[in-house]
Amino acid sequence: MKPVKALCLLSILSAACPPWASEARAEASAIMQEPCPPQRVPSDHLRKLLSRFLEPGASATEIAATLGKDPELQELVAAQREQAKHDWANLCRYRAQNREVTSGPYPIVVYLGDSITENWALADPQMFSGIVLGRGISGQTSQQMLLRFYQDVVSLHPRVVHIMAGTNDIAGNTGPTAPGDFEHNISGMLDMAAANDIRVVLAAVPPARLLTWAGIDPRQDITRINRWLADEALRRGIVFVDYAAVLATAEGAIQPELSADGVHPNRLGYTRMRPLAEAAVLRARRQKSR
Repeated sequence: MKPVKALCLLSILSAACPPWASEARAEASAIMQEPCPPQRVPSDHLRKLLSRFLEPGASATEIAATLGKDPELQELVAAQREQAKHDWANLCRYRAQNREVTSGPYPIVVYLGDSITENWALADPQMFSGIVLGRGISGQTSQQMLLRFYQDVVSLHPRVVHIMAGTNDIAGNTGPTAPGDFEHNISGMLDMAAANDIRVVLAAVPPARLLTWAGIDPRQDITRINRWLADEALRRGIVFVDYAAVLATAEGAIQPELSADGVHPNRLGYTRMRPLAEAAVLRARRQKSR
């Protein structure tokens, strides 16, 4: 048996031998100058299809059927799944863009989050400029954002970070978690922000009645998590913003005219969110160092 393969079989810490462990690379380090493959950029055609999801009155079912048949999207999803095997937190997603920022000028605010944050930049590009950066990645949980926090926030030296997470934790996108895990992940990000003199806007989990991909009614968990987020923001003296004030129905769902799928805001929803976000960022910028 080849020595590299033998070592893999003897390891009790890994279920399989890493893909780079071959005889040809037995002496090569996995630490390299450029670990990321070139990032695939959606064509104008695909961006237009995705943008339809953000239009008020759009049907999520019809759009999903159209996207499901699009070969470019299928190739993009397949590439992302393959990359996720070696880059669980998707550090590669913004690595190249971050290099362009670290030499300055630095951003005023970085928006860190999941698809709700990622779609925001697509729905309202005028809000996101050289001094307002979006660092959302679809499907991510707070665990993945915590791993990205230094690269995608701290290294960019923003004055403020806007953190919005929790929807995908409730859905279990990266597997089941224990009570307190979400809170620990958020606390880790808040501690890093404080240590690097970055002000924080801590956002509540947006309203939703059904997480369709998981078949979960998240309202009870959203209420519990948001109560903790508000209390933690008060305890730490940081800014808290709850977009339910402009998005939610009395039952805790997102208003039907503001979302195609009951989870992700459309352009009208983001239009309502923007004044709250900008006011919260302004309040955070005015805070003194603690």
